[in-house]
Amino acid sequence: MKRQYIRLGWWYGCALLYFWFFAAAALHAYRHPFLNWDMVAYMGVAESFSAGDPQKIYDTTMTEVSQVRSPEWHYQRRGDILSNRSEAFYQQLPFYSVKPLYTGGIWLLHALGMAMPEASWVLSILGFLGLGMVCYLFVPRGLDAGIWWGTAGLFCALGAWSMSDVARLSTPDTLCIALSAAGYCLWIYRRSFTGFAACFLLAQLARPDMLLLSSALALGFIFFASGSYRMSARQGCGFIAMTIILYMAVNYLAGNYGWKVLFFYKFIKHLSYPAHFEPHFGWEQYIGIVRHGTLRIMANARLQFLLVTSLMAALCQSREERGFIGILAVTWLAFAVRFALFPAWGEDRYYYPYYFIMLYAIAEAITPCLLQYWKIAINSGRHEQNHP
Repeated sequence: MKRQYIRLGWWYGCALLYFWFFAAAALHAYRHPFLNWDMVAYMGVAESFSAGDPQKIYDTTMTEVSQVRSPEWHYQRRGDILSNRSEAFYQQLPFYSVKPLYTGGIWLLHALGMAMPEASWVLSILGFLGLGMVCYLFVPRGLDAGIWWGTAGLFCALGAWSMSDVARLSTPDTLCIALSAAGYCLWIYRRSFTGFAACFLLAQLARPDMLLLSSALALGFIFFASGSYRMSARQGCGFIAMTIILYMAVNYLAGNYGWKVLFFYKFIKHLSYPAHFEPHFGWEQYIGIVRHGTLRIMANARLQFLLVTSLMAALCQSREERGFIGILAVTWLAFAVRFALFPAWGEDRYYYPYYFIMLYAIAEAITPCLLQYWKIAINSGRHEQNHP
């Protein structure tokens, strides 16, 4: 009975600390948001839902921006034409309009009476809290809940550009991360294909590049998952077809400029008028950018931790957990493809959906092995006590 009370006290204490961290981080994010340039562009997209004239969109957005009052907000209409000419500003919007879940959320909160800038970071905070709830509700089997909550909390808190930092950005990243983690967990722990598909399709509406991760996971569940984790070919292929159709439809409706323009814009030179520019770069320049990004991201402590623990999980896997090693492998492969296409080494927010699915798969694969070693150590200790 005493041991049971100690265990309950441990769980309640860990849960209390876990919720305190997420509540404190969310409150800090609300009071001290990172007022980034992306916020202005996302606001412009939200404004375009009710206005079609570039000048009107620009004027209304800048009026909203001018109402932000914060000692950390130093935005001015910069000297470049991205922010002081309506036509140039309007041509930036397709880079951001491919994320309709986030921009639609900004528009909805604004329609309900919230200022647009505030709506932009409130959505990010809600995504962060959603991720916290996912990690609280879904605990890897065999792993103590308190240990998992502590691991997830530390993973969200530590390192450069941690999840608690991403929550302060006016971007769709936390929504995407929370939805992707929820989709994975709904399949693994609830066997809900509907939940898996709905969450990942919504995550794709937050970030279109989620097509890679969700499709890779569907293939992993078809070919590598074992037992009840296996997804039927009909389900998986049907889901992949839906992701492709959704991706093509959103890009068409948003007037997206394509991968080559985005790559040039991000890694080579900002384009004031991307709609009127045809980017030119060769394989040598592309490979150089990818090589540089790879060398830089490999110094990322968060990625190093996941890589080392993934190798440990692969080495100590049992037959029952072999399917999770397959899921882990396809997630790493999707990560590598995503990075090769867009090697933004300093932007962990792009890769957190991969990180959290890796974290879950590692926990599932490695926990039985650790528990076995723990039992051996306990039994060995008892044997030495009985036979001094």
